[in-house]
Amino acid sequence: MPQLSEGENMITVVATNGTGRTTTATLTAYCEPLRGDLNSDDILTPPTPRSRSISQPPAAGTPQQT
Repeated sequence: MPQLSEGENMITVVATNGTGRTTTATLTAYCEPLRGDLNSDDILTPPTPRSRSISQPPAAGTPQQT
């Protein structure tokens, strides 16, 4: 399984149902390394949460730029 590189990663998901209809979604994942034990409590402090977004493709019949 591929690993995400540090920073922003774009992931495209393509799904096809049994009748052959296909849809696509693009996800943005942000990956950063753990910061370590910042307060000496023997617990690793996780990175600051970042917002998550999902981009949907334009509706059918909408002109798309190429």
